[in-house]
Amino acid sequence: MFIGKAEICEEFQIIRSFELIAYYRAETKPRYYIREILQHWIKDDGNREVIARANNTGFSGWYGDLEIRNKVVGSYYYNYSNDIYCERYHPASVFRPKYIRMGIDCKLRGMSFLTATNTIPHSPKAETLLKARRYELIDYYEGHRYKIDMYWPSIKICLRNKYRIKDVSMWFDYLKLLDHYHKDLHNAHYVCPKNLKKAHDLYVARKKRDDEKERKAKEMQQLLKLKKDAENYIKEKSKFFDLKMYDGKIVVVPLKSIEEFQQEGEIMHHCVFTNKYYKEKDSLILSARIGKKHVETIEVNLKTFSIVQSQGVCNQDTEYHNRIIGLVKKNMNLIRQRLTA
Repeated sequence: MFIGKAEICEEFQIIRSFELIAYYRAETKPRYYIREILQHWIKDDGNREVIARANNTGFSGWYGDLEIRNKVVGSYYYNYSNDIYCERYHPASVFRPKYIRMGIDCKLRGMSFLTATNTIPHSPKAETLLKARRYELIDYYEGHRYKIDMYWPSIKICLRNKYRIKDVSMWFDYLKLLDHYHKDLHNAHYVCPKNLKKAHDLYVARKKRDDEKERKAKEMQQLLKLKKDAENYIKEKSKFFDLKMYDGKIVVVPLKSIEEFQQEGEIMHHCVFTNKYYKEKDSLILSARIGKKHVETIEVNLKTFSIVQSQGVCNQDTEYHNRIIGLVKKNMNLIRQRLTA
């Protein structure tokens, strides 16, 4: 972990960062090592100098001696401020009055010193959270600022009621559920539950039940629509259902129901069912088979009596492609006769 100590030297605010390492081994006392790795020397105008050890962005960490370093480290493609987040500050830390007015002191959590000083002057919300010592929200601020902005009125309710959020991520999920059910997000009764997990889980269970009801209702609507489509398909295409083309090996027959369209699509791995070819009034869909094996699916245009396409598995031609095309063309009069009958 990293710990910090703030000092003042003439016109500089100094932030010293230390690396604390603990080694544990069975049946022996833990060994602790501490070393200084980084110093920020910051003037009142914001200009700063960095004294630090070299920083390997891999797993080697900090090495070498404390020297004046670049303020930005990394590469051309990825760089970042030569800075670290200290989890704790020494209680004897001393900060300049301008930083104390921002809410920065030895209890700073959730942000590095640099991040705090760069953020707070431009974000009254971050300043409010820091001065209220709501470090759980400060810690969440950097990666989820939009949630802080979105639910700021609810956060103010928490501050007013001195409500501590034990699990910030769960709390924001809970607020989203409250919003979904049009609950008052300005009401402490909802925003500040005595048992956050219990309240959260209650709404999660309710949402699951409602989603399941919605899913079943959609399925029912789809079934009713499919039933109507099936009736229309039989009405329009039943005149072709007794059609059969055969050359001694290959048999070509029409698809007689929506269930057969679904089966054809699953076997052949194409979109004859998903793209609802059964709703195409001017198309007749045929299936070419050898025994029980589905070979190709054929679409015939009922206006021009031409073959639009004939596709095998995954829309690929098969070795029987030309033979199937020839068989259907040879029997096109059978289709014409049934259409005009």
